[in-house]
Amino acid sequence: MQIELDKFINKKILITGGTGYLGTGLCKKISNIDCEVLVLSRHSNQKKIIGSKANFKYIVGDIVRVDTWKVVLKDVDYVFHLAGMEFDRNNFNHLKNLEVNFTSVVNMLKTCEEFKYKPVIIFSSSSNVAGGVINHTVSEKDLSSPNSVWSLHKLIAEQYLDYYKRNEAIPSVSIRLPNIYGISGNDKLNTNVVLNKVIYNAITSGKINLYGNRKCIRDFLHIDDVIDALLLAALKVQKLNGRSYFYISDGKKRTFEDIWRRVKETAENNFSIKVDIEFNNQILDSLDKRSFCVSPLNFHQQTGWKSIVTLDDGIKRTISKVLKI
Repeated sequence: MQIELDKFINKKILITGGTGYLGTGLCKKISNIDCEVLVLSRHSNQKKIIGSKANFKYIVGDIVRVDTWKVVLKDVDYVFHLAGMEFDRNNFNHLKNLEVNFTSVVNMLKTCEEFKYKPVIIFSSSSNVAGGVINHTVSEKDLSSPNSVWSLHKLIAEQYLDYYKRNEAIPSVSIRLPNIYGISGNDKLNTNVVLNKVIYNAITSGKINLYGNRKCIRDFLHIDDVIDALLLAALKVQKLNGRSYFYISDGKKRTFEDIWRRVKETAENNFSIKVDIEFNNQILDSLDKRSFCVSPLNFHQQTGWKSIVTLDDGIKRTISKVLKI
């Protein structure tokens, strides 16, 4: 799989959430391209990339505000809309989440419509939009049936993008992401994703907790493969047969129990770190008990993308980097 990164040369790229977990990884990937990159975030805690060919400009702004979009969208060729509010079941604010994950997209599109901007927009959505699927491999043929308000907001944002693509000729595609893992450029956020947190606990405490959903199936995809998919989607958006969204994954069915065991074995066999897996009988809710994975076949057929980093190699890379942090 070859990504023609030279097609981004002399282009103007906007990355929202550019100092976040996924955004810093994308910034690093395109830093070797001679292009202009606007990095939009709520904070000014940027980590500059040494030796970068790209011209990075860091902008502090609120994606919910129309005036922010009026500042950052002018002459932009590509928008990677990665900013959003993560799901926090213990402190979920419906209206705030609606603003950040949906209204921001509306205001971006309304600004494009007002000023006749037509950037290629890549939106980071979630495979959780599929809903409470049990023991089923999900594809684009399946009905989207969110079982959380957070996922619902992602879905209606996708639908708004699709509407503006069909009616205002603003090109876009939504990528429904699985669980991401691997070390990015933001050290503070690396343990916000579940597999990284498991690996960090294994290395620092020598313990991993396994819960009652240990037999449930989930997708985990290395951050490097995710970034490649986002870039390919941007370059291929005009050739995607009008489809508004795609699932991506490595196409492998694995249980939590199997994945946690691989972390233990990699830590012990490659790094001589003893790790114990302990069962925790904490009561889980229905979201934790879902069991499904997604098929990347459609996206592969349209773009040529496929995952490169195997789970075992990805776990090994992540442990190695955690030990250096």
